[in-house]
Amino acid sequence: HSEDVSRVIEAWNRCAERGEKFYIEYRVLHPDGRVRWVASKGKSFADGAGRPTKFIGISADITDQKQAELLLREEEERHRLALEAGQIGTWDWDVVGNHVVWSDLIYKFHGLKPGEFSGRIEDFGAMVHPDDRERVNAAINDALKNRAPYSIEVRVVWPNGEVHWIATKGKVFFDAAGKPIRMIGATLEITERRWAEERQRLLWEAAGALSTCGVALVTEVLGAGDATPALPPLRDHRLVSEYTVRARAGRTVRLRQIASVIPSAMHAMPDQQAARLAAKAN
Repeated sequence: HSEDVSRVIEAWNRCAERGEKFYIEYRVLHPDGRVRWVASKGKSFADGAGRPTKFIGISADITDQKQAELLLREEEERHRLALEAGQIGTWDWDVVGNHVVWSDLIYKFHGLKPGEFSGRIEDFGAMVHPDDRERVNAAINDALKNRAPYSIEVRVVWPNGEVHWIATKGKVFFDAAGKPIRMIGATLEITERRWAEERQRLLWEAAGALSTCGVALVTEVLGAGDATPALPPLRDHRLVSEYTVRARAGRTVRLRQIASVIPSAMHAMPDQQAARLAAKAN
């Protein structure tokens, strides 16, 4: 094939000049126009003056093998695209060699560029939030020693100090002697979901605290794209404020605060305390 001529000639020349063994795969054109793949290997022999006198080698048709490799690469590419469309990253840990291979999305989930992770499991542990490291180590050890399912949600700290949440699941593979040799899995970033859950919890915590003082102050989320918790019935309520904030991941969220005087309470809460709780909820 015209695209392979220079590679083949270069391999033959190196073999003749240096006496090296050679191996090369290249395409050949049949008279009917078909393209076949050939693998050739051989060695040159020289006379007493060091001049090459002959070549001995073998060649084999490897067309079927090359076609199978091409189909495998195409399938791997389709799989990669499907995972990226779902924003799911994959990882593969060689337990014996202590080397982890990440897909590009996993790097993104850790605030890194491809290639910036060493591949050592200890270095991954250093990226985990200090408060979550013990849980991660326990889950990994349980999977390796007891064949337990590996499924965990943890915080990771980016190089710039930002804290993000990831959810990951994995499976351990063992050799014939029962020793762990490999662990593979998939990871999804869940920062927005965890942030929304925490925000809603704080909202209800603030509402509960205010209600003990005779005032219920509840913040509704308008147009945030996530579910708004059902609000308790309010009497004599009034709109306190409505404003827009920029949430994580660049989202804009509109919030509306409603206050209601609880009939059984005849006193009001100091404005400063209400403001502090409202700020905590937001």
